[in-house]
Amino acid sequence: MPDFQPDVGGHISCEKAKIGVVIATYNRSNVLRYAIESVLRQTLQAWELLVVGDACTDDTAAVVAAFCDPRIRFVNLERNCGEQSGPNNWGVAQLKTEFVAYLNHDDFYFDDHLSTAMNTLALAEADLVYSALICPLPTSDSQTCAGSNKFFLQGASSGDIYDPVLFVPASSWVLRRSLVSELGGWKSAHDCGMEPSHDFLFRAWRAGKKLASTGAVTVFCVPSGARESTYAKRASHEHDTYWHRMRSEPKFRETAITCAAFSLGGELIAANRRASSALLTRCKRWLFYAMCKLGYHPKDVRMRIKFGPGGLVRALRRRRGLTEDF
Repeated sequence: MPDFQPDVGGHISCEKAKIGVVIATYNRSNVLRYAIESVLRQTLQAWELLVVGDACTDDTAAVVAAFCDPRIRFVNLERNCGEQSGPNNWGVAQLKTEFVAYLNHDDFYFDDHLSTAMNTLALAEADLVYSALICPLPTSDSQTCAGSNKFFLQGASSGDIYDPVLFVPASSWVLRRSLVSELGGWKSAHDCGMEPSHDFLFRAWRAGKKLASTGAVTVFCVPSGARESTYAKRASHEHDTYWHRMRSEPKFRETAITCAAFSLGGELIAANRRASSALLTRCKRWLFYAMCKLGYHPKDVRMRIKFGPGGLVRALRRRRGLTEDF
């Protein structure tokens, strides 16, 4: 039986359902405030939030303190890790809650994210659940993204169970804290070919853990790795604009999902017109799963060959306007 039961209103009624949310952050106080605000607006309020600074040097501490909520804590690490694994592992180690959620400092939850995830955990008796994320294509200014409806989905599963071909950003996960302990937390980027978050999910899948999809889109994600010098420029126009749209447009989520679906549909139609693509895709998928069963994720192998261990994160740091060394 599940550890808790969803009530008829769609919320978790048991106190055991309290969730510890960890936000790892580094010098992005101008967008961090939206991430924190999105946690505050959750329909499920049984949470505590730990913001872990990766040796921040900006006004992050003041931004967090301004919320004046005893459920929100900020700790700034003395040594910079240069990527999320260190702050996330440190944060989870401080939590006493049975359940854990992650939130990237430049993403934000829709209001029903935690309640949707906890209900799925209960009904599926899963170790970890994840939602799909809606992501905007990069825009250059506020005026452009105010009228933009160019979106794509990440983590959208064709079934209820995790498929290792998926890239699912950690902002959409809710999991049992015991799973982190059992797997040993996130590996350092120095020890990974692919993203440490992707490595964690793959290890959980290999260990036979139940990873289930909520079947819903409950997170808005602005991928910094797709945006040039976003840290150096402290760019926030997309966050400013899309946060406003989320709050002011009643059907913003539905519109974004529809636009992403039409975009994906066009891509699939184009692919199906290439007669050889279907056979090639089947062959690639067979090879992909064969490698996964042997314990080798194809993306991890590919990135190790292309960049070396930790090289993908170094490349992402460079694109974001940070130094490659970490």
